[in-house]
Amino acid sequence: MTGAEKKVIAEAKAKYTYPWWASKNPLEVFWGQLNEEVQIVPPEKYHSCAKEAMSREVFSDELIDIESIKDEFIARISSTTLVEINGKIQIKPPV
Repeated sequence: MTGAEKKVIAEAKAKYTYPWWASKNPLEVFWGQLNEEVQIVPPEKYHSCAKEAMSREVFSDELIDIESIKDEFIARISSTTLVEINGKIQIKPPV
């Protein structure tokens, strides 16, 4: 990984109030990465968290269609869980 790539990742991480990428909760890691343009989580970890979060086998090519996998994830979890996850994964307000 180049210095420029590390900087982009560091800047992406810095915008959040909670370090979801380091969470032990696969739902948080999956949802956080699903909604982040910059690849913060290594692809292998993201795929593993996707399988756990979705409670099924998830094929790598499914992760390309972000809107479809996002819709399915929302359909699979309770609205309470989604609110809790979104409550944790927030972008810091501009300074």
